[in-house]
Amino acid sequence: MAQIMEGNMNWKELIDVKKFTPSEEIFKRFGFPKFKLGSRPVYYMGNGFLLGFSSKMFKVDNSNRVEYGEEGEYALRVHYFKNKHDVEAIFKIKNEPFPFDEDILGNRDFEIIEEIETNSTFEHVTACLRAKSNAVYYREGETRALRDGAFVFQNKFVTWDNYTFLFFDTSKKAKMSGFEYTFKE
Repeated sequence: MAQIMEGNMNWKELIDVKKFTPSEEIFKRFGFPKFKLGSRPVYYMGNGFLLGFSSKMFKVDNSNRVEYGEEGEYALRVHYFKNKHDVEAIFKIKNEPFPFDEDILGNRDFEIIEEIETNSTFEHVTACLRAKSNAVYYREGETRALRDGAFVFQNKFVTWDNYTFLFFDTSKKAKMSGFEYTFKE
């Protein structure tokens, strides 16, 4: 599978970013964002890639978040979505006119990890990752969102290691619509 290069957003280089890298270093390396998602600490970089930041560095100690360091913007995770609608669902965007280039954001498929690509089905992803789940955290589930006074299906997900793979259809044959990757320290 060809390496993806979307503007300066190269997936094979993005996964090497260290957690809590200052935003200035990220933007110097990958280019400046197209826009910020309102008050959310998330920037749209183009072609389906979004970068999420934290205002403080932190560690988890006995299930408690302990913040440290100076106030700023520190890299926390990268998000990738094929469709604008899915970004809006995950980030609960309503009536906010963000200037996405079009409705289809990421239009090329690429390998995320060995055996898993952006066009992989839910069935394929779960089969591959269950076999690898002994050494790392693995979980499947679905989220619901409140619409018109009722909780309705929003998406299925598979969490494995630092990845969360997202599927916006209930079928086992549903193709991946996006994913999140939390940077490692």
